[in-house]
Amino acid sequence: MRCDFVLDEDLNVYLMEVNMSPNLSSAHFEGNKHLYEQVIYNSLSVSGIARNVPASLKSRPAYVKDFQVSERDIAVAMEECANEESCDSCTEETCKLCQKCLSADEKEMLKDAYMEHLNRRSTRRVYPEPMTQEDAQNYDTGEDASLEANDRLMRAWFRAKCLQDISWCQ
Repeated sequence: MRCDFVLDEDLNVYLMEVNMSPNLSSAHFEGNKHLYEQVIYNSLSVSGIARNVPASLKSRPAYVKDFQVSERDIAVAMEECANEESCDSCTEETCKLCQKCLSADEKEMLKDAYMEHLNRRSTRRVYPEPMTQEDAQNYDTGEDASLEANDRLMRAWFRAKCLQDISWCQ
């Protein structure tokens, strides 16, 4: 990607544009549309030009949701999900987080959780309970039997995100 900046007389840096080989027109590369949107949005966010408002994904236009959180961002357990033999059915507990097994509502719920995590600032998550990576690795899913389906899904997703990245544990 290529970023064009301008400096003023006080040496303030201004981002003018972000280009990728050499442009980000999805008219030429429709399959890269979400990538292009995320590159632009994230570049503008880093520079302070774009802001995350409002707080809920539900109140944002659909096109904004798409470039703030992609399905790739909420993907977990990718090795298990890629294995056709181990996840040929969405009824298996280990497969419930696979993209092909998630309903549209479940994907939206996980996208909301993803954005809440990114925007939490100095707050901590109350539910699911914070954990260590060791706790996440050794968790007994039998403890979830009394939970509603969405709560079980959310707990399993946060455990999987914690195993991917320690920042998701707390």
